[in-house]
Formats: sequence, structure tokens, C-alpha cells
Amino acid sequence: LPETVVVVDPSRERNCIRECQSLGIKTVALIDTDSDPDHVDLPIPGNDDSIRSIRIVMKHLGSAVAQGRATLPQKKEQMTDEGPRAVPNVQ
Repeated sequence: LPETVVVVDPSRERNCIRECQSLGIKTVALIDTDSDPDHVDLPIPGNDDSIRSIRIVMKHLGSAVAQGRATLPQKKEQMTDEGPRAVPNVQ
């Protein structure tokens, strides 16, 4: 399961938000004036009806995720009888 789910319009994706809450998955959502921010873990105020604002927010979120992943230590894959296993890079 993912650690976090990003939702563009929580009013339309109510089922997704409820499922995430029941599974303990954090939610990030673009919140317009017609949405309730209390149901989302990280609300981002903005216009969820404008494709331009959606693109801007998603571009910045994608960049932040990429930067965060780049700072994580690299893992080496090691083959075992069960299949590949991630082994931390120890120096």
C-alpha cells in the first residue's frame, strides 16, 4: 500500500478519501472552496477546477517527491532463493 495518496478533487473522490482514512494512508488534496479540508491530512488551497492550477500544483509536488527520493540512500538488490532482496548500502 502507498504511504500517501494525492487527490485533485476530494469532493468527487470521497470514496478514495474514506478508504485512505480507514487504511491509515495519508492524503494530500487540492482543496477548493467547495471541499471540506477536515477530511484530508494535508490540504493545499487552490482551484481544483482549473487545469492550469492543477498542472502547477502537480508539477511542484512531483518535483518535491523527486528531490526527496534523490536524498534517500541507494539500495543494492541482492538475489536470494526467494527472489531479489534490498540490501542497504553500508560504508
